[in-house]
Amino acid sequence: MMTIARFMTRDPVTVTADQPVRSLARTFKRDRYRHLPVVGKDCTLVGIVDDAEVFRHGLFTRERGWESYSPNDREPTAADLANPALITRPTEPVRYVLEALIRSSSDAVVVVDTGQIPVGIFTEHDAVGLAADTLGPDLPAADWGTSPVMTLSPTATAREVLETMAFWSTRHVVVADANGLHGVLSWRDLLEHDAHAHPNLQVKTISPGGALETAQADEPLRAVAERMFRQSVGCLPVVDARGDLAAVVTRTDLIVALLRAAAPV
Repeated sequence: MMTIARFMTRDPVTVTADQPVRSLARTFKRDRYRHLPVVGKDCTLVGIVDDAEVFRHGLFTRERGWESYSPNDREPTAADLANPALITRPTEPVRYVLEALIRSSSDAVVVVDTGQIPVGIFTEHDAVGLAADTLGPDLPAADWGTSPVMTLSPTATAREVLETMAFWSTRHVVVADANGLHGVLSWRDLLEHDAHAHPNLQVKTISPGGALETAQADEPLRAVAERMFRQSVGCLPVVDARGDLAAVVTRTDLIVALLRAAAPV
């Protein structure tokens, strides 16, 4: 049985417990990380902080740099914002780590040595790469995607999107109306448009331009995983032969497929 050491990202970037929120935000924005393990002065794991938690406290503006949403915000530190981390050892079987991700609300596992020092991290993005490498070629995307699909109109506001994401614990929503599929809006898109500060922005002014990326219903799930991994996207809409939205393949769907489709994990 394969161990997580083979697939984890080794020597993960970490932050210290005393780093202020603006420093964390700068790291997330510059390097586009989603998770950062938090360590104490002895380099042992304290917890894990994610980008969403950091950017609930403020945003960067071109004019003034970091701005807190609340004037009473006392500049929290990484220790203040960290959540307990899901942890494992390098020798843990991959299957057990995937099962832990499904059971928990976390989308990352920190791999620690016997001294509780982080030596790796395994995220849902890493799981997508695993799916691209190990899923069989005979799994149609439509059979493994999530359906029916929750959608929002292009006229929905940023506030409505944020509330929907929070309610469903998701970082992506599909944008569609009677005229068809318009695209996928990510939490990162909202962040880059300062949606927290402009809650009445409409989705159609936020959605990224360019060609709409979709998968065909009979396209192998493995091929979908390959595209999602290469493009670092969290979900991909699946359309039927008529071009109608049939499902959406998410990172969680791929993890479920790895566990249920006799993949060698």
